[in-house]
Amino acid sequence: MKKIMLFAALAGCMVLLTSCGDNKEEKKIKAQIATFDDQWEGYFTYTFNDDGKPTQIVRRGDGEATSPVSATYDFAYDGTTLIITVTKTGEDPYQWAEIHFGANGYASSFKDEWLETYNYVYNADGNITSCDRDGGERGTATYSDGDLTAFTRPADDGWEPKNHTYTADLNTENIYNIYFERIGVPRWLVETGLFGKPTKHLCATSKWQTSEITSTHTYALNSQNRIMRETKMYGDEPEVYEYTWKEVEVK
Repeated sequence: MKKIMLFAALAGCMVLLTSCGDNKEEKKIKAQIATFDDQWEGYFTYTFNDDGKPTQIVRRGDGEATSPVSATYDFAYDGTTLIITVTKTGEDPYQWAEIHFGANGYASSFKDEWLETYNYVYNADGNITSCDRDGGERGTATYSDGDLTAFTRPADDGWEPKNHTYTADLNTENIYNIYFERIGVPRWLVETGLFGKPTKHLCATSKWQTSEITSTHTYALNSQNRIMRETKMYGDEPEVYEYTWKEVEVK
């Protein structure tokens, strides 16, 4: 009996079609973040459950895969509530965050270790459009064709926008280099997908209205054509972020 396997790229997923006689089985494979290297924050390793929810993040503060572990974040779910407990090297564990989820499946609030609470409002597409911290407004965002085109933050003389432009390339790995800023959550946690949808396309440029400098974003791909590196140039200063991926079946 002959067996045929066909792969095709589809919106960040790989479709595996297995044919055996008259029986056909179609599986979708997606890229799930395995590690994220932020030169400023450290090197992060992710563990997810079968439902695609993060269950643990291990942080190495020196930004290398071989660096000693500096902190371990454990995720405990209870219905629509998530408690994140952190154990830092040489210290006792403590509650680092409490997250509540809304009807759309994304975080509706985030209480940090200092007991400050951030609340999020989403549009129908699952993008954060506004955020407050204990009632004080933190900013607003506008979107076009699934991309965050402008983030606006409070400023001394009113509101200051940060504008983004995008390439024609789809964000097939669903990275979160562009997201609603000032939500009280570090990028390495946003990369789990708990805080809304990623941009549809890859960002090309970003610029605060009052700044004279435009940041440019470029991307390098690995041998599987997945994003392995983002380089953000702010003037002459590069910021480098690196990814590795694990292929998992879409349930």
